[in-house]
Amino acid sequence: MKIFKLTLALSLCFACCLNNVYALKRSGSGSTPASAEEARSFKTAIENRVFVFQAHTAHPMAWRSVNLDYGFYLKVSPDTIQAYLPYYGRAYKAPIGPDESGVKFISTDFVYQIKEGKNSRLDITIKPKDIAGISYVLYLSAFPAGNCSLSVQDPDRQHIHFNGIIELNE
Repeated sequence: MKIFKLTLALSLCFACCLNNVYALKRSGSGSTPASAEEARSFKTAIENRVFVFQAHTAHPMAWRSVNLDYGFYLKVSPDTIQAYLPYYGRAYKAPIGPDESGVKFISTDFVYQIKEGKNSRLDITIKPKDIAGISYVLYLSAFPAGNCSLSVQDPDRQHIHFNGIIELNE
């Protein structure tokens, strides 16, 4: 009986490992690095503020990961930041109306900073200044292959993290 339980546990672990490898290959996380020209166009688009972050998964602080449908985004243009993202987690200050839930805003006055990280990663910090009563800070970590993560910090809520891809506006 002990051998049966051990064999069952090992086979479940093996199946989980295979599933994770398959998921990494399918998502492109293990993909080859971008060419030099793709990396340059990626960096130029980020510096010129012409891209869209499409969220695929949400990772709340105290909850499980949530797979998202298409349509949740952070759109960055030279003069405007537009966010339409869900929120899962604890809010320390409840919104008044149902339209105020989630991370939804349009900002034309914001701070936009870029730092270069390891492996051609670009770390982007966005601080909208013209949203009444809300002080979001958004941190993006973007790779030339298109993978990106977004962390949204708000003093009135628990932090939330999103994974997704960057779409460059040509």
